[in-house]
Amino acid sequence: MSTVVMSAVWPLQGMTPAQKAVLVSLADQANDEGVCWPSVASIAMRTCLSERAVQTAIKWLVQARVVALRQREGRSTIYQVTPAAYAPPQEMHPRKSRTPAANAPTPADAAPPPPQQVHPTPADAAPRTVKEPSFEPSGNRKGAAPRPAAGAASDLPAGKSVEELNKDELWAAGKSLLLQSGIPKAQCGSFVGKLVKDFGADVVIGAVRAAVVARPADAATYLVGACQTAAGQRPKALGKQSALEQHNFDVARRLAAQEA
Repeated sequence: MSTVVMSAVWPLQGMTPAQKAVLVSLADQANDEGVCWPSVASIAMRTCLSERAVQTAIKWLVQARVVALRQREGRSTIYQVTPAAYAPPQEMHPRKSRTPAANAPTPADAAPPPPQQVHPTPADAAPRTVKEPSFEPSGNRKGAAPRPAAGAASDLPAGKSVEELNKDELWAAGKSLLLQSGIPKAQCGSFVGKLVKDFGADVVIGAVRAAVVARPADAATYLVGACQTAAGQRPKALGKQSALEQHNFDVARRLAAQEA
């Protein structure tokens, strides 16, 4: 290996990695005059290239004058590495701009850019129509339609009055009132069960019987207050609506006592 030739080869630019690998392999095996005679197969093994790629690279290096070769019949080719004579072929470095010939036709104008798709602006969302109820939930509004009379078909079995209801029918009527006042169906049974646990079945039955007569808007509050009153407890402070319903309960209880 010639250090002089190797040091002159490494700085050379303007070639592909395969061409540079073949040139370095030749320089690595050359003497101080740059002469060596490796086979194509050995160069391919050293550079990890195919023999065809090695032959193509050698052809280019010869055209660039950085390698000269002399073929010997029946023997390996002699190569001489000449870094000082390196002159890359012109086709490897085309000019960035060319001057057109005098008779060259005028190039056509650049095509206009393709039209951009413009999506139409979506229309405003249609206004939502909210249908307000034509009646208020509370039965104390002026001009409101009167509540159904006690023993209405929605709460009581056909042909029976409140006094004729048995225990199971009263439970069903009470749960119906709770459902109508907005308590979910799944909670109606547990609500009545808690009243029975706190005040006893007899007290709750009496409260339910009175509620079926009074038909309060807030059946839950009414039943709790009625049970507390029947059990001798002092009910919590009631609002205007609850106080009116409590009054109705007391009236209904007195009427039931007089009829008894």
